[in-house]
Amino acid sequence: MDIVIALDFDGTLYPITDYDSEQLLLHLSGREGAEELIERDQKGGFDPITFNRDYERIITGLEEEYIHRAASMIHDRISETDLLPLKRILRHENCHLAVISCGSDRLIEEFLRLEGMEAEFVAAKKVKTENGRIKCIEKCIGSIEDKAEAVSDIRRIWPGCTVIAAGDGPTDIHMLMAADHAFVVSWNGRKRIEGFEIINGFERIEETALELMGDRK
Repeated sequence: MDIVIALDFDGTLYPITDYDSEQLLLHLSGREGAEELIERDQKGGFDPITFNRDYERIITGLEEEYIHRAASMIHDRISETDLLPLKRILRHENCHLAVISCGSDRLIEEFLRLEGMEAEFVAAKKVKTENGRIKCIEKCIGSIEDKAEAVSDIRRIWPGCTVIAAGDGPTDIHMLMAADHAFVVSWNGRKRIEGFEIINGFERIEETALELMGDRK
């Protein structure tokens, strides 16, 4: 039996301070319209279709180095021990990591690389590059409802698997409801979603996975 740990990215794998990952990439770009788009996004309730359109327009042609810089800055927000429980449990051959995010796959993958981790499944915007620059974006997660479909994709890849999911906010609720075990990560101590167990680190996920593996012996 396989166990898949399905995680949101922004605010779940790392705490959001001033910017989330895509906002940070926009900020670092220094391009016209970037700060305005960040401000609109941070106010909340922003139409994701409009955001994705403007986001793609602003970052198209941007050097790949900006992706590395943004991921490195996000990586610096966490301590060396924060992700250790995930790393320990993922050493088991039947445990797999998936990331389901409204963000950008290259930012996610670069962050994980810096952490010495790799996701076997990533559902996010697909950032295409050419000659060292961002060429375009292909949409994978276009709405928060798509996160539940991504969990269904996971179940097709690993038939009969148990899905342990963690998110940090309302955009993750469909993913959490589709999982077998669901948690809400609260880096800052604030409860963001009702009806799910709140955790302030990944020890509880490791504990749950170990319990499941024990049940299957």
